[in-house]
Amino acid sequence: MIIEQTSASFEEALRVSRLLFGNQDRLLVAAAVAEAEAGSIYARNIAEQLGITDNRVAPQLASLERAGLLVRLPRVGGERRVYYERVASSFWELCASLTAEIAAR
Repeated sequence: MIIEQTSASFEEALRVSRLLFGNQDRLLVAAAVAEAEAGSIYARNIAEQLGITDNRVAPQLASLERAGLLVRLPRVGGERRVYYERVASSFWELCASLTAEIAAR
């Protein structure tokens, strides 16, 4: 579930993310990645969904890659975007569920 940036739930999700992951954006980015269709996981797309800037999303995707939860896909042609693929993990379900709980509060 993508939480609207203008809602109180968005601020609560940032707060919970900071407490759990040490970064305010990680939970929302992970929840958006969990719901993203294959081939659509890249910083600009996730940023647009969340209503935040690319430079807040890109480091989170890189951290998730370093954690082994995302795999960077090879670049095609002159494409500058960095695309990722999810690695099967219960982490994605956890983040989507936690975000949905926060939105329902």
